Amino acid sequence: MLISYIIPTNELTYLNECILHIKNQKTTIPFEIIIVFNSNVLFEIYNLTPDPAVTTLVCTVIGPAAVRNLGARYAKGDFLAFIDCDTLIDDNWASTMIQSTKHYDIATSAIIPAKSKNESNYLFNYRLKLRKYNSNGTFITFLKNMYANNNILVNTAACFVRRSLFDQLNGFNQGLIKFEDLEFSARALRRGARFFFTNHTAAHVFYSGSTFSYIKRSYYNSYYLGHELSLSKFLQNNFLKGIPQLNPPEKILSIALKLAATMGFIYSKVVPTHLSISSSEPPGILTGYFKYICHYKNETYVFNPYSRILIFHVNQNLTTIIRMDKVEAIIEGDLLQNLNTSPEIIQDMINKKLLIKFSR
Repeated sequence: MLISYIIPTNELTYLNECILHIKNQKTTIPFEIIIVFNSNVLFEIYNLTPDPAVTTLVCTVIGPAAVRNLGARYAKGDFLAFIDCDTLIDDNWASTMIQSTKHYDIATSAIIPAKSKNESNYLFNYRLKLRKYNSNGTFITFLKNMYANNNILVNTAACFVRRSLFDQLNGFNQGLIKFEDLEFSARALRRGARFFFTNHTAAHVFYSGSTFSYIKRSYYNSYYLGHELSLSKFLQNNFLKGIPQLNPPEKILSIALKLAATMGFIYSKVVPTHLSISSSEPPGILTGYFKYICHYKNETYVFNPYSRILIFHVNQNLTTIIRMDKVEAIIEGDLLQNLNTSPEIIQDMINKKLLIKFSR
């Protein structure tokens, strides 16, 4: 087994720390580190003092998707670990991810904002509170949305992908300027990929931009996603819920972000983009998550091969979401143990067609 760490790089500020955190992982699994620069200048500066343990590449195609795909093309590992150059992973990150992907295809950890060297206190505090609010305090990306049957997101700031799945999906969509991770996650879900989310380890992400850049990002995020949102959904996401306990500077920043998001949303309706992140299930793609056979009322049942399963390991709690079209079952605790001991859960899943009769 080999882990390939792929680091897309557009700045050098935290790159050496990023590499050091990878090298300090508490695991004996062999690994390689591949840095992919999007600039010849950065490539030449870094290679003034090269690290013999690191492979360096330059991507001439614009966009984060192309940079990550180039790294994956040169990678030799069974698993691809995408780590942004401004991200520091905990020393148990790799071992946790490997453990998580024994039965799953994509794993991701908690993503926690870290304070950049030149970042204002109010911007950092706002980022921290926002991430905490959106994740129900777990720092797992967009946990609220995933529970609400919305789009799933594996944050490529730090994620672990089985190489075979990455190749099946032909990597990231290089036609996208933004949200290549969201679109990749949606395609992986449609393909039947098995997702595992845990906060038993974390990646710490710096933000080196200015406050104005952060506000501008809110505009572009809303523009690229706006065509997939109804007005009511946009208002619900941006105005009907507020982050609690903001101080006055953070409240001003919040208002500016909402105004920028509104402008982006309106413009998306005038000049729509072609980004599609819908995770609806097209016909014809079958998968089997677990080779599980359930005997119930003298009948044999198996998981519906059109179902999709998401596993969340938060603190000491294990939660499984089994989802198909607009139907889902949420099971607290170990999935298979619950199915073996709880007829009520089995009957509910049969009623929802998440379990179907097995026939030879």
